[in-house]
Amino acid sequence: AKARSTVRTQHKSKDTRSPTSLWRLLSHSQSSESSSKMPETQNTADRKSPPPPVPTVTIDPSVTTLDMGNEKLVPIKAPINTAPKKTKGHVKNRLSTQIPAIPAAVAPAEGEGGDRIRLGICAMAKKARSKPMAEILSRLEEKDFHVIFFTDDMILNQPVEEWPVCQVLIAFFSKGYPLDKAREYVKLRKPFILNDLDMQDVLKDRRKVYDLLQASGIDVPRHVFLSKDD
Repeated sequence: AKARSTVRTQHKSKDTRSPTSLWRLLSHSQSSESSSKMPETQNTADRKSPPPPVPTVTIDPSVTTLDMGNEKLVPIKAPINTAPKKTKGHVKNRLSTQIPAIPAAVAPAEGEGGDRIRLGICAMAKKARSKPMAEILSRLEEKDFHVIFFTDDMILNQPVEEWPVCQVLIAFFSKGYPLDKAREYVKLRKPFILNDLDMQDVLKDRRKVYDLLQASGIDVPRHVFLSKDD
């Protein structure tokens, strides 16, 4: 009897919790396992269900409707831009209106303007007809000056003997400009030159420009150049 009582006391000492607390612990573990399994079933169900079809939408600007496939046509209120598109021609016309007029460039009537100074603009059209040049020439008095523009065809194709005779000449180099031909005209007509044609060769070579500035006592930045003449 004493041995049995010691065994019972030892067995009871192993777990002193009450049956109620054990039942609560067991029920809590079962509920947590069931809750952890539920999202898995939901995720598998979501993966198995195919996504709903997306209706195709086509827009017809002339009808201004939406085509929803099997659905009915639904009218939409979409503004249609009927204004004409701007082209390069519109931009050129807009820029041309901004160039000021040159009253001195109007040819005088017969028997008039004989005492005016004939100023020749011997340059390519992209330079002679530019807005900065027009701003300068528009300030000349019409009663004192008569501006004559040399056309590109005249400069490139006609001989210098057929160029108009001018008392004052403005000529400057640009791409495709025959500078030697302009020098021949100066030797032939001997007009008063506002810019030296011989010095324009110097402006085309930066090395000569720096040498000229240094010879004139003008400071130049530190520079390095590579000469490929040889």
